[in-house]
Amino acid sequence: MVLPMNDAAPTPIEEISVIILAYNDMEVVEDSVRYVHAVLGRLARRFEVIVVEDCSTDGTREIVQALERELPEVRAMYHATNRGVGDGLRDGFQAARYDLVCTNCADLPFDVADLARAVPFMLSRQADVCVMVRHDRSANSVFRKLTSYVNYLIIRLLFNTPVHDYNFVQMYRRAVCQSIQLHAKDVFVPPELIIKSYRAGYKIVEFRTTFHPRKAGRSKYGHPKHFIRTFRDQILFWTRLRLKKSPHA
Repeated sequence: MVLPMNDAAPTPIEEISVIILAYNDMEVVEDSVRYVHAVLGRLARRFEVIVVEDCSTDGTREIVQALERELPEVRAMYHATNRGVGDGLRDGFQAARYDLVCTNCADLPFDVADLARAVPFMLSRQADVCVMVRHDRSANSVFRKLTSYVNYLIIRLLFNTPVHDYNFVQMYRRAVCQSIQLHAKDVFVPPELIIKSYRAGYKIVEFRTTFHPRKAGRSKYGHPKHFIRTFRDQILFWTRLRLKKSPHA
């Protein structure tokens, strides 16, 4: 079930875990983690920032280690090999301690200050999943806009899930993201989790928000290998759904 987008007045957040994926992000990771920590310190009674460091080679790991020692609410997970977005999210979901779990990346395409409205909106609708929907993608290149649109059309065609943005940022009840088995290996993990949540009958709401472009460094998600892996995961998932009746297939 997917409910319409709306807004809500800001209220204090009881508890939340924010997952930040980091890979070769030394230009932005320190400022981003400090910003998220500061904002959550104002918005939430209890919070944690889970940084999943995916075997960076540029000094990102050392920065994250220093932040973890300095800031008690920062917890880090370190991959011994580069394992990609899928394993990063899976590890972050399973490590989360608090009832609400929100995803993000080290370049902060989603401003966590928007949680001041997104959380009360989600809770007021008694939703299990909140999908952040980008209403302005002008910062993306024409190529990224095209590939994102094609990917969106393929997902809607194959899985018929009425959501307007599958690959940005989501917020889940911890029980949802920790209970659903995920098979995707790369950037198809968020769509797979959204689709399985929808098919399992969880209530989904959408929240319009702003996409913030990267301030430094380079994006890691425009490489052709991600498109190939995503298409592979889409076809494998579609096949499993046709062979199994379970919504968690």
